[in-house]
Amino acid sequence: MYLLYGNIQVAKVLGNDNWAIYNFTSYNQGFVSTELIPPNNLGAISEYDFDLKYMNYILEDNYRFCKFMDIVFNFYYHKNIFLIINYEDWSINLIESLLKLIQQRYGINATMV
Repeated sequence: MYLLYGNIQVAKVLGNDNWAIYNFTSYNQGFVSTELIPPNNLGAISEYDFDLKYMNYILEDNYRFCKFMDIVFNFYYHKNIFLIINYEDWSINLIESLLKLIQQRYGINATMV
């Protein structure tokens, strides 16, 4: 199973039954949104602090936790996952925090395409 992230052009090529494709930070429509973008920087003062606050942002809210688990459950259904991102500074930091959370909790490593 693969966990990949990249731009919309890659997502359009992958569109088959073996892939679960989510719109994480891209401005494109037509793919399921993860709805895991915080409204601001969560008051973080460092990268480590942001990672902790983002983890709490996801894990302490039932709705966001369910959206997060929607992504992870695809591995149990033997599907590959692709997260569509926008290559902006804020977007890269956000995807890195999400991928750190997935790696630490489930041991799944991601690859940028």
